[in-house]
Amino acid sequence: MLSKLKKIKFSLLNERNISKYLMYAIGEIILIVIGILVALHFNNMNISRQSNEVERQYYQAIKAQLAEDRAILKEEAADAADRKKAFISGKNIINGNSRDRSDELAGVLLRLIDYGDFRRSSNVYQTLVSSGEIKYIKNNKIIDDLQEIERAYEIIERLEQTQANVVMTHTAPAILQITDIENVKIINQDIAFTKITSNRFVIAIKLVDEKIHEFNDVVMRIDGLSEKISIELDKDK
Repeated sequence: MLSKLKKIKFSLLNERNISKYLMYAIGEIILIVIGILVALHFNNMNISRQSNEVERQYYQAIKAQLAEDRAILKEEAADAADRKKAFISGKNIINGNSRDRSDELAGVLLRLIDYGDFRRSSNVYQTLVSSGEIKYIKNNKIIDDLQEIERAYEIIERLEQTQANVVMTHTAPAILQITDIENVKIINQDIAFTKITSNRFVIAIKLVDEKIHEFNDVVMRIDGLSEKISIELDKDK
């Protein structure tokens, strides 16, 4: 085909038929342009397929990581709810001046030192941003949801830090004064059965309530985001 075109080209030049040669040259340019456009089209299609596959892989990875976080959050929420019940019991023992339940109170007081320590399985949003891979996530609503979950995690981490500070700075030193930790016994009932000690339970209950709320809120956000990701994954099936 190319050899025939060359023969035509040289024939026109030899005949010095300028008008026909120009028509031929224009046609040749058009064919070259068409060839380039076709090549670009297929190249773009290939790039698009590759981009879609990368996006799909990220969606699968994000969904799996969020599922791990969800399981941790549910477990933390359950543990927090259990601690809350214990704290309410301790507060009621003190407020009711139930000194016959001192051993039970000692056990609950020690639980004030036991605070949650939530650690997410990964930092999905920050990893995508810092690596530049966020460009592969084309659904902006998914990016927005990832940002909201990131902010919620930061709130939980601040609550965890606040509780840790309260425990280490105030609660633990106070419990050492009134509780035999090794034998789980009250050693000073006059301090144990006071409004100050009761207030320690009140503060702990408020903190644990905030954490439970945040845990459940993030679980709800994860469920919503997972549904959006599932829809995106189903598009390619």
